[in-house]
Amino acid sequence: MPKEKHRIAFPGAEVLPGASVVVPVAAVLGPLGDVSGIRVWANGNRVGSGQVQEFAQAEFGAAAIESCSFWGPVIHAPKVKFVHQGAEQVHDVHELDLSNLFVVNRFWAVGSCPHLFAIDHLGAVTYLGEVLSGKPGVTQTHLIGVEAAMDKLVIAELEDERTQILSVSQGALTYAQQVTLDKGDYLTIPILDAGQVRIEGSYELLCASPSHAQKSRVRTLQQIEEFCAHLNESRVSAGDLRRAREYAQIDHLDAMRTH
Repeated sequence: MPKEKHRIAFPGAEVLPGASVVVPVAAVLGPLGDVSGIRVWANGNRVGSGQVQEFAQAEFGAAAIESCSFWGPVIHAPKVKFVHQGAEQVHDVHELDLSNLFVVNRFWAVGSCPHLFAIDHLGAVTYLGEVLSGKPGVTQTHLIGVEAAMDKLVIAELEDERTQILSVSQGALTYAQQVTLDKGDYLTIPILDAGQVRIEGSYELLCASPSHAQKSRVRTLQQIEEFCAHLNESRVSAGDLRRAREYAQIDHLDAMRTH
C-alpha cells in the first residue's frame, strides 16, 4: 500500500549564517546497557541528577541496530520545503539510517584512574593500562619498566576526574613536577634513559556517584581507542602544546617553570 502523505508546517524562523536546523524524522529506542559503536563527535554536560548527559553523532554495528525499536511516528522519505532568497525550494532528506544517528545518553561519571600509553620510535601507540590506581585522593607511586623501543610515555586523563602529578622522574632526571591534568589533558614524557620511570601522584573524583552506579567498561574501551587514534594522527612530541578534538597536550617544560 502506498504510504499516506502528511505535511507538517513549522513556524517561520530565520536561519542565521553558520546556523543549522535539525529536523527529526524518527525517535529510536536503542538497546539497554552498554552498546559499542563509533562516536564521530560528542559533547556532554553534568545534569541535576549528578549524571553526565552526552549528545553525540554515532555509528552502530548491525548487532546493535537489530535491537533498536522505533518510538512514535516515523517520517518516511521526507522532503523539506524552505524559502531561500525569496524562492521556495524543496530538499530531499535521506531515509533513516540507523548506522548514522544522533544519540542522547546519560551515565554516571564513575572514574577510575589516569591512563598510560607508550609511543615507540616509529610512532606506534600501545596502551599500558591505568596508572596511580588506588583510592581517590591518596598519593600513589607507579614504576614503569622501559623497553628498548619506547620513545615516549603519555599520561592521559580521559574521564571526569582530576589527576595531580607530583613528579615524573627517571634516575637523576626529573621530567615534570606539580602538573594538574583535567579531563582531556595529557602529559608526554620523553624516554632519555634505560632505567625505570617513576610516577608519583593521585587523582580525585569531581562528582560523587551513588554506591549502586557501575562503570561502563565499553565506554572506557571506547575512550581508550579514540585517544589512541588521536595520538596516531597527531604524532605528538614532548614539550609541545597543541589541541586536537577534545584533547589538550600539557607542556611539561612550562609546567615545571610555573609551579
